[in-house]
Amino acid sequence: MDHFTEGYVSRQAIKKTLENYHGSKVIDYSELRHDSAVKGDGVGGRRLNKIMVTDAMKTIPDKRIQYCVYARWVHDIPASRAAAKLGISKPTYYKLCEQGIDHIYETINGQYSGVKALVELILK
Repeated sequence: MDHFTEGYVSRQAIKKTLENYHGSKVIDYSELRHDSAVKGDGVGGRRLNKIMVTDAMKTIPDKRIQYCVYARWVHDIPASRAAAKLGISKPTYYKLCEQGIDHIYETINGQYSGVKALVELILK
């Protein structure tokens, strides 16, 4: 199973990284690390996740989704204000945020984004 999960970053780790984007919250990252950080390079799992998440955020093709992700986690804009700016409801805003997490997850994990879920289903 290690072969399939090496380098894998979970949705939970992505969401925790976004929630703590500016490092102001104390979050237990002990089980939410990137598994293939290079030893001795000075970049820990938490920092690697943030770099990868930031790069993936820039590739979100839908500008509304990208705005929601940046508004919610980077700029900490209240949901009601961000939703009003876009002319959408708060539930739609949260749905777009979740779609942003999905895009980041797929970008980071690439072709293996569905493999881990499939392997876990088979092993059950």
